[in-house]
Amino acid sequence: MATPLSGDSIRDRLDDAIPQAIREGDEPAVEAGQAALGAIESAAGSAQRELAEAEILAIVLAEAVTREDQARKKRAAGDSEEADRLIAQAAYLREFTA
Repeated sequence: MATPLSGDSIRDRLDDAIPQAIREGDEPAVEAGQAALGAIESAAGSAQRELAEAEILAIVLAEAVTREDQARKKRAAGDSEEADRLIAQAAYLREFTA
């Protein structure tokens, strides 16, 4: 998985990391990164302003938690392959919150 760089904003790191994940063929990272950016854009559009870093952090964490919850349900239903993909996505998103 492409490792996000520290120092920049979460949004900037996501913007930079997605092309790297595409080059590496890391579909879970690409899907999770694009979904997180979409959620950030949607929230910014609803708020009609730029979001604060703390708001972006909360969105990315919520995206990770959602995937972890979905993974538990998939695993309980016997779909371990999908659960593993969701866990990989959640782990990738959590890298941006550290």
